[in-house]
Amino acid sequence: NAALKLTLTLQPLSYKVDLEQLDRRSAGTVWNLDPVNDWLAGPERALCVVADAGTGKSTISAALVREFLGRPVAGTPGAWVGPISAVHFLKHSDQRRLDPVAIVKSIVFQIARRVPRLQETLFGARLVPRQVMSLRSVDEACALLLPLVVAACAGETVVLLLDALDEADPPEQQRADYDRSSGCVAPAGNKALHLVVAHLSKLPPNFRLIVTTRPDAVLGDVMSTLSRTFGGSLRRVSPHELRLDCKMAQSRREKKRRRVVGGGGGGAGGGAGGGAG
Repeated sequence: NAALKLTLTLQPLSYKVDLEQLDRRSAGTVWNLDPVNDWLAGPERALCVVADAGTGKSTISAALVREFLGRPVAGTPGAWVGPISAVHFLKHSDQRRLDPVAIVKSIVFQIARRVPRLQETLFGARLVPRQVMSLRSVDEACALLLPLVVAACAGETVVLLLDALDEADPPEQQRADYDRSSGCVAPAGNKALHLVVAHLSKLPPNFRLIVTTRPDAVLGDVMSTLSRTFGGSLRRVSPHELRLDCKMAQSRREKKRRRVVGGGGGGAGGGAGGGAG
């Protein structure tokens, strides 16, 4: 069983509980994902959703997983809709979620589920669970696994989503009373951001990146770091741009209803014409 073999080899993290909780929290919200679609159709490599704590960045990530990113079609084994994608939800209280090696392995697992070529490549490389489990540094993990992903996904758009970069800040730097002038800021203390800067940003252009973060992450330097990394290839959006207010939501639902009604009538006429022909 390929899925079981992949699981045993890569030991991916699970986000099922997170997604269920976030979906319940955002029940009734109508999303406007046009800015995300515009970004994907454009040239920028990275999209950053930036906002303060408690403004719904993670609920937006869950909405992207549910409505935009690649997902299996219910009731149709092997069928997918949306772009090839992989997601990771950072959580400061879960050390495995902060481990960049675990992040890389989980990303590779998700892409391999969607891309049979990558499964074949991974199995052809004769990776064994013990070898992958022995990986201790993110540099080793990326050197071993990411070239296989790049080769298998050549010519395909791949979207990677990292939620809550701020959660990967060292605990002492997340305290409100932390004194930046103390000189105790560890180099590359935010290991998830280091993964983005040192490895994910260097993937080929067909790999696109969505991140969410508070603006005060990395002691307020997160956006300047991302800007230096991606240059002019970074787009920034805020949560309110991705939500519709009640009037806009009602208007969009009404337009959708009219399209369905109009489309249904046209379809019937077309079918009748085809039958007559």
